[in-house]
Amino acid sequence: MDTDIENENQNMRSILAMVVGLSLILGSSAAEEISYLERIENATFRGFEQFFDEATRLPVDIAALRDGHAVKQPENVHYSKTSPTNIGLGFLYLVLSRDRGYLSEQEATRRAVAMMDTLEKLQTHHGFLYNWYHLTGEKRNIPQPMQDRFVSSLDNGNLDIALIAVCGAFRNTQL
Repeated sequence: MDTDIENENQNMRSILAMVVGLSLILGSSAAEEISYLERIENATFRGFEQFFDEATRLPVDIAALRDGHAVKQPENVHYSKTSPTNIGLGFLYLVLSRDRGYLSEQEATRRAVAMMDTLEKLQTHHGFLYNWYHLTGEKRNIPQPMQDRFVSSLDNGNLDIALIAVCGAFRNTQL
């Protein structure tokens, strides 16, 4: 699965490099390049939307793919986990989705509040989130740390930076 993700990331980098290279060779207009990048952005936002656990509103780290669509599998711990970095990126996704018009202010705020409510219920180690939490897909179940419990200063730092940005972006909201 990790190889698939690495290949997909490499494919995206290759596509962007080709677009830039072709635009230089062919002299395509900036409007064409912007239009192309906006289509990629739109597809990325629609795709990322599939990677949220409905019960907790936390982002899922890995989802299986079937027929080109992400499929969450709460029964499979390898496909239903999240981390502080994932949670931070989920918050940033809400800010960018709102700013780019993919989500309304009200919807982005509602989701940010739901994520924050879940975040506040997670078990921690001296204030640090554990690195992996199992997402069961069930509304009443608070995500639990996965078996190999450890904390990562990098992942917690990523979340902290995202939360600072989110607080600035949702200044008029009590998160």
